[in-house]
Amino acid sequence: MIDTRGLAFTVLLAAAIGSYWWLSQQAGNQPDSDEQARQPDSYFTDLLITSHDADGLPGSFLRARRAEHFPDDPYIYLADLHSVAELDEARWELSAPSGRLDSETEILEARGDVELSKAGNDQKLTLETSHIVFDPGKEVARSDEAVLIRQGESSIRGEGLLVDMQRQYIAIEREVVARYAKK
Repeated sequence: MIDTRGLAFTVLLAAAIGSYWWLSQQAGNQPDSDEQARQPDSYFTDLLITSHDADGLPGSFLRARRAEHFPDDPYIYLADLHSVAELDEARWELSAPSGRLDSETEILEARGDVELSKAGNDQKLTLETSHIVFDPGKEVARSDEAVLIRQGESSIRGEGLLVDMQRQYIAIEREVVARYAKK
């Protein structure tokens, strides 16, 4: 006489082992989600975007070594970016190793060793931080990160930054430490 309970248990155990083995083989064939790189729908090398004023003269430009756009994403991701804006006879320059440009709002977000500078009558003003957001429509740049402002031998350190380029106003929001050097 055949023990049906034992046979049923043996068949279920064999099916479970077979399923476990099959699933582990399938999982081994699939790349990890970290390995699955997003594929851009378009990319550019040596990108140059120029904006013009009302008279048709170049007003600002954005240059990047590489730019990528991904499906269903409003951003253009930039590598080695450099931007120059001429605002009321002041020349502002921004450079960073990486960033992203919102293709709908034109807001530029820069990351890494970010440098924002303005050439002045006396000495160049340089702002350094790890992250900055620039809104060209408002001519305002903001950062919530640590920041260093240098002009000549003087420097100011702190956290949080607001730069209103139109009003020529710069504010560090907290933890401010200044070192002033006489000319």
